[in-house]
Amino acid sequence: MPVSFYPSSHRLPNDAGQLITADTFSSLSPLYGLVALTENFLKPGLSFPFKGKKNSMTVSIVISGGIAYQDQLGNAAKVYAGQSLLTYNQEEALQWFLNLSDKISVSFVQLQFHAPSSPFPPYQKSCFTAFTTVNHWQLIACQNGKEEILSLQQPINIYLAKLEAKQSITIALQLHCAGWLQILEGKVELEKRELHPGDGVKITDGAPLVLKALTEAKLLLIELEKVGEKFYNQK
Repeated sequence: MPVSFYPSSHRLPNDAGQLITADTFSSLSPLYGLVALTENFLKPGLSFPFKGKKNSMTVSIVISGGIAYQDQLGNAAKVYAGQSLLTYNQEEALQWFLNLSDKISVSFVQLQFHAPSSPFPPYQKSCFTAFTTVNHWQLIACQNGKEEILSLQQPINIYLAKLEAKQSITIALQLHCAGWLQILEGKVELEKRELHPGDGVKITDGAPLVLKALTEAKLLLIELEKVGEKFYNQK
């Protein structure tokens, strides 16, 4: 079967008081360089420190609300819903995230990958805002991103989509690629199975798949090249 379903119940949740997290890959093996996918819910007006792992890069995507970012190297930015941030750690480094609202929690996803072999700037922010258009995939990061697209320096594509209720969207991976689909908000149907927020799907075949939105929904799709498996696993 080209898809494997992982309900949100398989994740490892953690409540640190001001921050609630759910780690999708806590019980899974890395997927072609993707080693962690964590959904974070930061309470109003509060901040939380993160320690970036050595030789890793992290893509942080704000799903709703806004955050202020700062690290010990002096980089700082404000990132709002649909925007993304790329950080690269040659050494372990502290990072801080602050919820810009004192009324509502902010939701953001962090994707952690093995670092590429070639050096590149340790910090990038995209001002491109996804979710402003509906019913199609929007590329937010790729190997050689330009302008508003984050540059990952390795064969990875990251997409976001916002679907209106009853609308459909197709997943068609490139040849020799695997994928991970994460349901961020709303309910969708795939292969006659209803999926809810926090559910994930591993895709190992390039055959087109059609998702139908049962409600308004936000989706995350990560496309990774299979040929990198040996390289990634030796890290």
